[in-house]
Amino acid sequence: MSEAERARRYRNRQILGVQLVTVEIDQTTADNLVARGLLDPDAAGDRDALADVLLRLARATPLGPRGASARISKLFGAPPD
Repeated sequence: MSEAERARRYRNRQILGVQLVTVEIDQTTADNLVARGLLDPDAAGDRDALADVLLRLARATPLGPRGASARISKLFGAPPD
């Protein structure tokens, strides 16, 4: 990708209020997403599928502090004591 294209994409993200974020996902995290039914086992190594799951989680509307906590516990297990 050319420097001009990168600059154009950057400006477009600024206009839309979008931020580009890089996230490192280890195999254990991908396995946990699969175990919770959030990611298809065949897609555990697919970057686009992982990004889609993480965006869906980030965009989930919380039901308030109690509801959000319950939803997170349901997805990822109870928090440690």
